[in-house]
Amino acid sequence: MLCLFVVPASAFGEPATIQALSPEAIDAKAAVLLEPSTGQVLLSINADQPYAPASMTKMMTGYIVEDKVKKGDISWSDVVTVKVNASKTIGSRVYLAKGDTHTVKELYTAMLVHSANDAAVALAEYVSGSEQQFVQRMNLEAKRMGMKHTTYINVTGLDRADMPIDFRPEKKGENKMSAMDVATLATYIIQDHPDLLEVSAIPSYKFRASDSEPLTSTNWMLESNEHSTNRKQFAYEGLDGLKTGFTDNAGYCFAGTAERDGMRLISVVMGTESVAKRFTETKKVLTMALLTLK
Repeated sequence: MLCLFVVPASAFGEPATIQALSPEAIDAKAAVLLEPSTGQVLLSINADQPYAPASMTKMMTGYIVEDKVKKGDISWSDVVTVKVNASKTIGSRVYLAKGDTHTVKELYTAMLVHSANDAAVALAEYVSGSEQQFVQRMNLEAKRMGMKHTTYINVTGLDRADMPIDFRPEKKGENKMSAMDVATLATYIIQDHPDLLEVSAIPSYKFRASDSEPLTSTNWMLESNEHSTNRKQFAYEGLDGLKTGFTDNAGYCFAGTAERDGMRLISVVMGTESVAKRFTETKKVLTMALLTLK
């Protein structure tokens, strides 16, 4: 099956279809490229097949937190007291202990930049009382956004077996999202809460003043990495988000977004085989698109 780039008529005159990539050209289980202002799909490979999204799940967690702040239900300066569930959450984390206190903004930044699972759980419990009550909201939002191939069982993207035993949901299943649903969610983030990108663009920061070393972003493609010795080969002009993901079941995933010359694009790759591969495949897709759409 041939995959095509379709030039949006609203931005570039009459629509034109240009042969660009075959599925074999992208080394990922699924991939999507989307122009969010028009909703034009520029690339689609297994776009509606649900896969484990890993920490790309946190995009929805972040969307809901942003929404709560915008509506005045919570504020960035609110102090959150860490509970048992967050303290027992494994994987990428900032090692929260029961009784620790941090602001909503501190936890939010840790979740998006460092992909901290414990920070995501702490935020969910603060916003909704429990992680599972927050998950109900996540699934309702997914339905509202038209995400037809998405189901959430937690706020982190961890597999069920990796969740703290006492806090696993009764409902069977795992987190699942299709690449198109991830791109749809990214579109809603950009339209409704574009300031999320200001956080996702942070390359490194200190979570605690006492930390000896700053936490670094899991996103190696940030434009700011052009000055990084280890990551400059991945840095991509105009790229300021959004979210990486990895579990053994999901493989390496990345939902990216970049803006050049007033045009923003959203890319999603799922199920690549290495940390570097999720970024090289994203770069391949974005570069081809930006060259095509000039």
